[in-house]
Amino acid sequence: MLLCTAHHRLLHEGNFRVESDGADGWHFYDERNRRIVPRPARVTLQTCEPQRSYGIKRLRDDNAEFAISADTHASMWTGEKIDYGTCIDYLV
Repeated sequence: MLLCTAHHRLLHEGNFRVESDGADGWHFYDERNRRIVPRPARVTLQTCEPQRSYGIKRLRDDNAEFAISADTHASMWTGEKIDYGTCIDYLV
């Protein structure tokens, strides 16, 4: 078995060990004798529709139904004293 320099050093320092199963398989164990299993292959997402580019036109088209304007984020607070009890009641 070929190991990179870093893993070869870790093997000799006792950070993990390798055992052959007698066939073609190798099993790795950490310093607590727990088996280290290989990570599963990365899942690639399949989409049904062709990908569209991400740009300002797509953002506007996708959000047109929400009637978002430059004033949408504007606060409706007019400066009156805040009633913290009501705020907490609303959050709870």
